[in-house]
Amino acid sequence: MATSRTPDEMLQDYTAAMGPKLGPAFHRLYNDNAWLHVKWNEFLKLFVKSPAQMRDLNTAAPGFFHQVQELWWDDMLLHIFRITDKRTDVLSVYTLLREVPAPLKPIVESHIAIIRTATEFARYARHNSIAHRNLSVALGVTPLTLGSRNDIRGALKAIDDLLHAIEYHFLKTNPTNYDFLDNIGGVDSLLDIVDRGLKSRDAQFGYSRSSHPPDPS
Repeated sequence: MATSRTPDEMLQDYTAAMGPKLGPAFHRLYNDNAWLHVKWNEFLKLFVKSPAQMRDLNTAAPGFFHQVQELWWDDMLLHIFRITDKRTDVLSVYTLLREVPAPLKPIVESHIAIIRTATEFARYARHNSIAHRNLSVALGVTPLTLGSRNDIRGALKAIDDLLHAIEYHFLKTNPTNYDFLDNIGGVDSLLDIVDRGLKSRDAQFGYSRSSHPPDPS
């Protein structure tokens, strides 16, 4: 059965079960991962839902939404990079590896090896395009690879699996379902405004938009 806990209750549960170092670090990283899922869910809802919706966005403000899509993608790649950064002075999956008890370290290490491979595309993009301007990439000598939607899905799954393995070890919880996380006042609100604005424009100038096809199941 699904359970619901407040952030403070989750922090208390994690600290009690995992200890004063691992508990708060896990709680913060869990929330960072949940926020990444919110970004991903909202991105899909805005830019991947249907061709008709993309047509409406491009009709309403093509330059704006093109820029938003690129910035949003870069932000998700940076978010993945931060969660998986190997530096010792940052909060990342490697923090968990340092703090988990010895019997759990081999499990965490195996998950991190998977994460490392699954998130390589984000590190490449960060080092060569987002945070730095690689000369060969800038001059078109080396192709620029910013990843795909399947790359994002693979990265999310790898990080989710690690967090669940640790949480299950201490609390025997079910895997978290991130699919329905959204942002109040987010994409749904924006799409409603775009739709009403285009309807008003259509009525004013006598334009006609074809009906949206049903969403894919």
